[in-house]
Amino acid sequence: MTFIINLFTKLAATFVLRWLPVVRAAVANPRVIIVALAGSLALAVTVEQARIASVRRHALVAALEISNLAAERDSTRNTALDNQRVAHVLGDSLKVAEIRVVQVTQHLDALDKALGRERVARYVDNIAVDSLRRVVHAIGSGRETVRSAVFDIRQEPYTVAAQVDIPTPPDSARIELHVAIDPIPIEARVSCSRPDGQGIKTASVSASSPTWATVRFGRVEQSPEVCGLPSLNSGPSHRGLFSRRLVVGVGRALTRNGWRWAMFAGAGIGIEL
Repeated sequence: MTFIINLFTKLAATFVLRWLPVVRAAVANPRVIIVALAGSLALAVTVEQARIASVRRHALVAALEISNLAAERDSTRNTALDNQRVAHVLGDSLKVAEIRVVQVTQHLDALDKALGRERVARYVDNIAVDSLRRVVHAIGSGRETVRSAVFDIRQEPYTVAAQVDIPTPPDSARIELHVAIDPIPIEARVSCSRPDGQGIKTASVSASSPTWATVRFGRVEQSPEVCGLPSLNSGPSHRGLFSRRLVVGVGRALTRNGWRWAMFAGAGIGIEL
């Protein structure tokens, strides 16, 4: 241990004795002092800028987690019930179901890999159609041994055509039935709110459908970038007024023999305008 301490002391003394004249000459030169102060200021600004960017990033992550927690607890709702302007626009033939979206980074699954595409959002919804309940009367016709009746029913979205034949016992009755269902027009929209105090934009997905169709959302999620939020997986950005650069050049440099023309390389501070 004593040997290591002595060796370190000798190396430190050699370094001081070797570079002390250079340090004295540099301190006596006003240009060196100005350059040193400018470098210190630039370094301090860069460090403070990195610290502020880190604090902002942590605040953004925390705010997004709070927003996603509220989105996880949200459920499908009928927007027209709470918004009279929406109800006026939709009228009596349409309704809108809406739910908040969880904003998380998307990961490829087997289907995405098979399609060869990058997924940015996934919305799961379930659509149910109202049941058909009608009582219709028809006048019987045909031979006395077989009574027949024809039914034509129209109830959105159903179109039903039926013919019923009822013979005398012990024969069984027969019905020929054809049911057609109208297409279900659904328009989905993804919307982003205005940013809050933390810069978080709330994402929502809404789907308009006919009144006879009920839309229920399942798991809905999308990448934060869809609403303009920065990716939380990428590292902090170094873009700004000051940024670190690799500097290579030729000029006057301070050496052991004083100021000389020389080539130099090292880390520097770049200013981006």
